[in-house]
Amino acid sequence: MPKQKIILGRTCPKCGHDDGQKYNGHSVAGTQKCLCKLCGASYSINPKSRELSAETVESILKHLFAGMSGRKIGQLLGIGKNTAYAVLKKNSSLHQ
Repeated sequence: MPKQKIILGRTCPKCGHDDGQKYNGHSVAGTQKCLCKLCGASYSINPKSRELSAETVESILKHLFAGMSGRKIGQLLGIGKNTAYAVLKKNSSLHQ
């Protein structure tokens, strides 16, 4: 079994210690994960943003209000239909 590499210069977001940090594999999204040996917290070094751009949100709303289905918008923009409906629900107060 390979020895785990200790990381220098990383700080645990939970306890604040910078010693005892080690690599702990990768997340589902592919970012490097770390583990604090002192408190046991697991965290990502550079987590990916899950936020949609303003242009994408505007495009989703434009298509939804034009009568296009969430499924068709998802195919067109490469997102899930539930994401399209979540954007509509979040921004419905803006377009009333």
